[in-house]
Amino acid sequence: MNHTATPAAGAEVAAYDPVLRLAFIMGPNGVDIVTAVARPGKAAGTILASVDVTPFGGNANSIALKEGLLAMAFAGSA
Repeated sequence: MNHTATPAAGAEVAAYDPVLRLAFIMGPNGVDIVTAVARPGKAAGTILASVDVTPFGGNANSIALKEGLLAMAFAGSA
């Protein structure tokens, strides 16, 4: 699988939506939204969308998902 926002070296499954059955895979450049199970026309593991965080300085280090809202945390400057 070739992720857009999450190069394999830095990918981490950080959130799962059991209602939508989507996995949110975080990497240094953003978050890929991936099908966790097969659905009509989409195999499991298909990237549906990517959220690019480089306009915000990149370096996302945490995500959380609750009630359909996705929150991201970024490393602060030293």
